[in-house]
Amino acid sequence: MSLTFECGDKNALVAYLYEECEPELRDVISGHLTRCDSCSNEVDGLGWTRHRLEVWTPPMPELGFRMPVPAQEARLPWWRAPMPAWAQALAALVIFGVGLSLGLARGPVPAPQAASNQPPAAVRTAVTDGPTRNDLVQLEERIKSEMAELRTALSG
Repeated sequence: MSLTFECGDKNALVAYLYEECEPELRDVISGHLTRCDSCSNEVDGLGWTRHRLEVWTPPMPELGFRMPVPAQEARLPWWRAPMPAWAQALAALVIFGVGLSLGLARGPVPAPQAASNQPPAAVRTAVTDGPTRNDLVQLEERIKSEMAELRTALSG
């Protein structure tokens, strides 16, 4: 802020009132207030408003209802009180773990068999019929001979 003061400068008068201006400017404004009734009345009015705002307390509004204060007797028993989220998650985890351990203890559950027009004996024979040991030996010999042919073809 500059050290010059112009009559009617409301910003400078507010700074003077709140003691936020430099001491030299404060002395200039103080001397001006002794000679100028307009600025002196302005500072008096601002001071009165400031004082009224300092002592003012807002009124309590009447809302038309009262907030009930919970009594000790009105509290819910522990088994009826809402459960916190962490306790719900823990309970779900325990239930899942118990179900998993019971399922593993019971063993594998057989898969349901599809409806078929064949009698059960025919289904069993179809499943048990498979390659014999002789078939596997012949397959092994054929694969070995084909691999030998590939080696000779690639090396020669």
